[in-house]
Amino acid sequence: MRDVDVAALSNEAGASLSVRTSGRARRLSLRVDPRSGDIVLTLPPSAKLGAARRFLRDHRAWIEKQAKALPDRIPFAAGATVPVFGEPHTIVPSAERGPPVTRNPGKLVVTGDARHTPRRIADYLHALASRELRLAVDDFAERIDRKVARITVRDPKTRWGSCSTTGTLSFSWRLVMAPRRVLRYVAAHEVAHLRHPNHGQHFWSLVATLHPGFAEDRETLRRLTLDLNRYGG
Repeated sequence: MRDVDVAALSNEAGASLSVRTSGRARRLSLRVDPRSGDIVLTLPPSAKLGAARRFLRDHRAWIEKQAKALPDRIPFAAGATVPVFGEPHTIVPSAERGPPVTRNPGKLVVTGDARHTPRRIADYLHALASRELRLAVDDFAERIDRKVARITVRDPKTRWGSCSTTGTLSFSWRLVMAPRRVLRYVAAHEVAHLRHPNHGQHFWSLVATLHPGFAEDRETLRRLTLDLNRYGG
């Protein structure tokens, strides 16, 4: 749709709205973007503006409920509390010399100019996630005698992890804020795809072998999705 149509639909929704057209969509649908907090309206290619406006009016109560349920954003700044492996840590500035970030019980101590605090915390969490995911992936891959071509840690919008056909595993750095068992579940999930590139029965049996009790950790990750996406940039 044209920009003017998007503006009209945002007014109809009464909330920040993103509109996308999908060739695979067969009907109109709504979801919440966990990163931006936007309501996302997906349209099939043949959708008309009038139908989209009626759809939003019919779902106005749902939209308002979702908007109210969204948690506040939390920047990486002095005094903010950020989870590390599921445990709250307060960002504390320090005038002492030392590493850019040091993790103590309940604290992330940051040295240097306060203007660099957001970047230093983000870099620290990214590096910590990379290390933990590498350890978990190496463990699981060795158990099933599979080689991992490469591991990347980024900030994807919609996935916690993925496995390419070439054996590259990709993960979200935000997993480091979840309990360690949840991080290891996602690692086990993606390593299992090295043997089974689907979500069939054999795949889930392998995940259960690598990470017993995975269903509870999968549910925990689902519940934490909005919360983990509100930190930092």
